[in-house]
Amino acid sequence: MKRLLTALLLAPIALSLAHSPTRAETDWKTVMAGIDGIVVYCRSTTREKYAAKICGTIAAAVSEGFGKSPLSVTDAGMVYTGAAAGKDENSDPLKTRSAHSFANPLFMRVHIKGTDDNNPAIYVGLRTMIAFEAATNSGSDLPGKAGDLVIEEVEAVANGPKSKLPAFIAANIAKRTKALIGEIVAGM
Repeated sequence: MKRLLTALLLAPIALSLAHSPTRAETDWKTVMAGIDGIVVYCRSTTREKYAAKICGTIAAAVSEGFGKSPLSVTDAGMVYTGAAAGKDENSDPLKTRSAHSFANPLFMRVHIKGTDDNNPAIYVGLRTMIAFEAATNSGSDLPGKAGDLVIEEVEAVANGPKSKLPAFIAANIAKRTKALIGEIVAGM
């Protein structure tokens, strides 16, 4: 009886998930036109050791994923921001991500946030983006606008034992990143 009640309660949720609209397909051929390299970099708001391990795992997944493509990958490393930034160290993600020799790269930024207890909450997000510049309206005296155009995002947030969670969340994001890179390379 308990199983039947649980099944009846969960059926509408399962049906709604089964009929969820899928995301629009990204035209990677258009996105990657003119891209001459990949820059992966991490920014972290925590100094916990797990942040560097997560960064390394995902950066390795990016390098491996693009390994058979014609594009080179530069790992620009980690930048600590906010309270995690040291007094005399670079805390500017823009400076970190500019450590490359590409004219028009695809950026893959890993953002790591987390708590410092034995049962941490950890957020990891990988954002795939390209830099863009846009002109202002005709006749305007204002300068053009520049920024990042976000193409795709992969995110995870969880909490659990410090001995297991960082590796689990890094493996999850790395697996999803490799799948995303597979789409990119296949569409180029």
